[in-house]
Amino acid sequence: MPPNRPAQTCSLHPAYARLLYVQLRERGVDADAVLAEAGLRWAELASDPRELDLETFERLILATQRRLNCPWLGLELGAHGQVSVHGAVGHAAISSGSLRQLLQTIAHYGQLRSDTFAFAYLERSESNASAILNVNERIALGPVRQFMVEAVFATLMRVLETAVGNMFADMSVDLPFMEPAWSDQYRRFGIGHIRFGSNHLAFHFPAELLNLHCLTADSNSYELARRECDRALADGALAPFSQRVKELLHTQEGGAGGLPELALVAQQLHVSPRTLMRKLKLEGSSYQSLLDANRKDQAIWHLRHSSESVELIAERLGYQDTSNFSRTFRRWCGVSPSEFRKGNTT
Repeated sequence: MPPNRPAQTCSLHPAYARLLYVQLRERGVDADAVLAEAGLRWAELASDPRELDLETFERLILATQRRLNCPWLGLELGAHGQVSVHGAVGHAAISSGSLRQLLQTIAHYGQLRSDTFAFAYLERSESNASAILNVNERIALGPVRQFMVEAVFATLMRVLETAVGNMFADMSVDLPFMEPAWSDQYRRFGIGHIRFGSNHLAFHFPAELLNLHCLTADSNSYELARRECDRALADGALAPFSQRVKELLHTQEGGAGGLPELALVAQQLHVSPRTLMRKLKLEGSSYQSLLDANRKDQAIWHLRHSSESVELIAERLGYQDTSNFSRTFRRWCGVSPSEFRKGNTT
């Protein structure tokens, strides 16, 4: 589901603006004039480590798109950026020992490069075992949404290819917009299945790929990069636990087993279940209240935007008894799921 939240301050690492500058110069465009349109100067951009606010970056993206007339510019930006431009996060990712560790590293430290997105890694141990890296927008991105999502997609594909080679024929990717006219540009990444029109960006990996040894694995380099990332996390002001839990639940739409249990969410936040419960209580919240609010949001979204049966929606949300789901939904909205759908289908 696309985010529908109050505006909040998010930022991006200046490396992304520098990559856009390089793209402009390589194509013979007056890159300094484009920076000026966004209120930037190269001398400051090249040396100032401070992150850019989203509004400034949006102006730069739109000015660049006007000059280049390249609607898939986000793919170009992500595909041509060297992993080294992503600092300690990039180094930790490619020096991971396995694909599983790489994905876990991105999920844990990805916020250091852009707090505009929330990253979450989830493994499923069902009969069809698999892993998912979910990437969810924390705020509404407006006119640059597709550019931003495509840039993140292509950046992650570049990191994956650097670490494990082109091993993507068995993986699939969900993209949160309708198929664009330039969808052929996605073929360059060698992905087995690409699905458009999803709720959020998601990378799906079969279980047999997770133990792939990274070609660039280096335990010493990983440990050094990880420590640097941990210091950066400690220095920064992390979002409240209640907000982080909301974002994790938002990216992990329930499957046959329903939404994730407290222990799994605590694991992804790198705390114990007891610590997570205590942190939420201090913030005046609880896991159950956040879970119920997420179930309500997801139920409303599916009833409005999908043709799935009420029974399947109930199962997605962890209700074994459809009648229990219907009673709960009536308490939320004052009508049954079927009545709500009749009056709100889009």
